[in-house]
Amino acid sequence: MGRSSTKPLKPSPLRAILSLLGLAFLLASCNGTTGDALITFTAYARGPAGASQPFTVGAYSIALTKAQMRIGAVYVDQSPLGNQAEGPVCIVPDVFAAQVPGPIEVDLLSDQAQEFSVYGQGTLDKGLSWQMWLTDGDINEVNHAHMVDLQGVATRTADGKTFPFAAIVTINDNRLVTTVDPASPGANPICKQRIVLIGGLDTAFFDGGQLTVTVDPRAWFPLDYDFANLPSVQSATCVNGDTDVPIDPAVDFGDATVCIPDTNLASGAGASQGAELFAAILGGGSAAYSLAFK
Repeated sequence: MGRSSTKPLKPSPLRAILSLLGLAFLLASCNGTTGDALITFTAYARGPAGASQPFTVGAYSIALTKAQMRIGAVYVDQSPLGNQAEGPVCIVPDVFAAQVPGPIEVDLLSDQAQEFSVYGQGTLDKGLSWQMWLTDGDINEVNHAHMVDLQGVATRTADGKTFPFAAIVTINDNRLVTTVDPASPGANPICKQRIVLIGGLDTAFFDGGQLTVTVDPRAWFPLDYDFANLPSVQSATCVNGDTDVPIDPAVDFGDATVCIPDTNLASGAGASQGAELFAAILGGGSAAYSLAFK
């Protein structure tokens, strides 16, 4: 897992928004602190050991057969987790100790380190919180990339009945917060739904190190999840949350017979499960996400 001598430091795939962040990062590196020296490092993501083994949550035993996640970028903040989750601003004027401004499609059922598409950059400073951006481009624009793909079998422990299930997660109007204060109509922009915030970090960075993000998909399943109440994979809510749009034939749900809806706004079967899964992904915290640097 050493650094490849031929791998280029590619430009950010997140276009203008990340260019602004990169500029803020470079300015922060010249702020007169002890971390003025710019550094580079390799960056990887992986799943935890044993993620493909069955685990019990509430009334079900779950065995995941597919768990993929697209991480658009990682940013490590010199400030502790605080007001980033509040207010309408997605790009806060914080000082970043490190950044990995390029994507990875990571297999979360493998605990083998999988390399990001770009090197990480940083300063000789300490990070106290971090962010994962779930996007496939500008964080404010519509995109239909799958941020998460899941497949598995849930077995009801009471009677042994099985529910082969699948889920995809996209983040557009299907994830909008609809309970908005009329006095603050712009308080919940879609970009807020594309940034996972994690605190509790205390990590110093140095040149030539290796950053590793570990994502545990088992933490995405709340205790009261009811697989018996999910809609058929023939439902349009499986792929886009819009009942007026037919199923995309390119979406492969494998052997699944039911799906977790790709929307927070479903009605009928599975109405709550789509929102619950997304809330667990966005708010998984240290139970689902960890970052190490060595």
